[in-house]
Amino acid sequence: MKRTGFALIAILSIVAMLIACGDDKNEEAPKVTEQTVLMYIPWADDSRMYNACKKNITAMKTAIEYQRGLNGKRLLTLVAETANRALLVEIKYERGICVDDTIKRYQSLTPASFTTSDGVTAFFKDVVAAAPAKHYGLTIGCHGMGWLPVETAKSKAKQQTAPNVPPYRPNSYFTGERIPTRYFGSHPNQMLYQTEISVLKTAVSNSFGHLDFLLFDDCYMQNIETAYLLRGITDHIIASTCEMMMEGIPYATVGSALLRGDYAAVVNGFYDFYKSYKWPYGTLSVVKTSELESTAQLMKTINSQHQWDSKDNGLIQAFDDYSRNVFFDMGSYVKRLCQADQTLAKQMEEQLNRLVPYKAHTEYFYAMEYERAIKMEEFSGISISDPSTSSKAETKETTEWWKATH
Repeated sequence: MKRTGFALIAILSIVAMLIACGDDKNEEAPKVTEQTVLMYIPWADDSRMYNACKKNITAMKTAIEYQRGLNGKRLLTLVAETANRALLVEIKYERGICVDDTIKRYQSLTPASFTTSDGVTAFFKDVVAAAPAKHYGLTIGCHGMGWLPVETAKSKAKQQTAPNVPPYRPNSYFTGERIPTRYFGSHPNQMLYQTEISVLKTAVSNSFGHLDFLLFDDCYMQNIETAYLLRGITDHIIASTCEMMMEGIPYATVGSALLRGDYAAVVNGFYDFYKSYKWPYGTLSVVKTSELESTAQLMKTINSQHQWDSKDNGLIQAFDDYSRNVFFDMGSYVKRLCQADQTLAKQMEEQLNRLVPYKAHTEYFYAMEYERAIKMEEFSGISISDPSTSSKAETKETTEWWKATH
């Protein structure tokens, strides 16, 4: 009986150990959720931008608390606190409030950590490892300058500050103040941390694989050149064609809609916020990337039959206020290009409505260069640089969009 008792105890001990090991294994393998959303805030060498983005995270927490939880989804933030340190945090909803659960602290980071495919991929892979999901969403809060390459932005920056045209437009008014926006280039040192769009594309592909949405909480990022390059890694791109006020996306009011994938409500909520904001300037739109190939094919047909005259640049809607514009409204441009061909003009109008199903703009948009608010005459929800004669856009013919449409 004694030996039998010892044997029974030994067996029970082994079983308990196996169960315990099984429990540890389950803890080490995070549960795969329906969707993980990452709010990514890279280093911009701009304290005002950093503080604004931190407020955006707080606003998102407000949205989560208002809807009483994340509804089975997970939300992570990856924030560069300095040029050398970053923090990966999961925001959890517990007992009616949001709490931060720190996953990883990054030390001794370099510019390459934020600007190379390997560096950004490493960040995103840590997110996937900590919160694996069937679907992913990504927001990026920082500065932005559309599709323009980093070297172009650097080399042409000085030229852009010396305009050779009068600093006004008939349909604009002087604001009398330099309104803080998320505009690129306000701090020269931040050029070390500018990230090529191609780097982002590779990093997403190598980590998340594919996104439900990519939201640029930045200036000038809703352009056809960027969208076409990113068409294979995300279903939707949410961004602004113009400068974004430093306040950014009003997550407290649209965060819930973003998490449930109601992009129309995101755009409408953005408009409702900014039409009553102290600086009532804002544009936001959603690009459906599955429509980009059809758009490119139609644009190629148009380009094969019609040639643009740069003398007409002043007759179409532009979204910046430089001596030579970089970003033009695509719908306005094509309508002028096809003015003698209403069939193609109508086809592109209908195609742009499919490409950009949701869009909104305030009556005026803001251009920091001349501290002016400019009236929005035409708005298709996406910009294009094909007609630009600016030295900053001199590499436009190297973009995938240009090659696909010319």
